[in-house]
Amino acid sequence: MTMNRVAVEPALAAAVAGDLDAFTALVNRPAEQVRESTHRPGRLVLSRAAARRVLAALRAGTAAPEVVQQWASFVRRGYLVHADGRQTGPIDIEYGPQDQDEALLVEIVARLDEIGDVVDGHMSNQELDMYLNRLAEPLEKPSGDGPRRQPQGM
Repeated sequence: MTMNRVAVEPALAAAVAGDLDAFTALVNRPAEQVRESTHRPGRLVLSRAAARRVLAALRAGTAAPEVVQQWASFVRRGYLVHADGRQTGPIDIEYGPQDQDEALLVEIVARLDEIGDVVDGHMSNQELDMYLNRLAEPLEKPSGDGPRRQPQGM
């Protein structure tokens, strides 16, 4: 199916979900077509699964580091830079349904956005594995008000 026959809204949702093919198709689509749809894309939420999908593709060598960096910049800032150099955005992208998701996703996306930089612009397989392992860990359950203290003097 060509991008011309696919609506922009589902492609945006797929891109945020870590589908790098959908992201690349959006980059290659004319900015005007995407811009018309960004005013009503619905709720877009970056999830742990999306970050895991992108990290795994980078780790496996099935995603170019440049594309991963562009994707990270997109989900971090909400701007899509098209192949012709034009820009679309801002697009509102939320991070994770849980606060713990948000902190980890912010860290990972910021790191992926550094790919290609002169300093820290390469991610080793060890670093990728570390992030993949952190994403695989279950979320800690909130403990309410924090630790309870025993009354003193009893």
